[in-house]
Amino acid sequence: VIGLVYYGFSLNMADFGGNVYISFLMGGVVEFPASIISILTLRYFGRKKSFFGFLTIISMASLAVILSTTTVLKVTFALIGKFAVGTVWWVVEVYVSELYPTLMRNCASGSSQAISRLGSTAAPFMGDLVCLNPSNIAILF
Repeated sequence: VIGLVYYGFSLNMADFGGNVYISFLMGGVVEFPASIISILTLRYFGRKKSFFGFLTIISMASLAVILSTTTVLKVTFALIGKFAVGTVWWVVEVYVSELYPTLMRNCASGSSQAISRLGSTAAPFMGDLVCLNPSNIAILF
């Protein structure tokens, strides 16, 4: 699911409105602070609290994109969602590696990555549903 949401926000930033180039630029800019914040939240709050806290932020940002009426608010909430999903991506990498015992770690990590890639493969096609209703993009992600 995180792969679907991550690539959904990344590949469909233009569908939220505004200037396409600035939206993609800002979507890339939020990646760097997300990786730094993930290190800090893992250190101070732990794996579970960081994971569930940022998942909550993602869901609230997606709902705010649906409910917002102006383009600026849609892009802002989409960037907040992209920031949070970028942070969760790194938290999951650490959490999965520590969740399983040593003998199962490689298999579990590989399985987790493979399933994540299935979601990221479906993400570009989910953006096509925006033709039916513009708020579908935020409902899916």
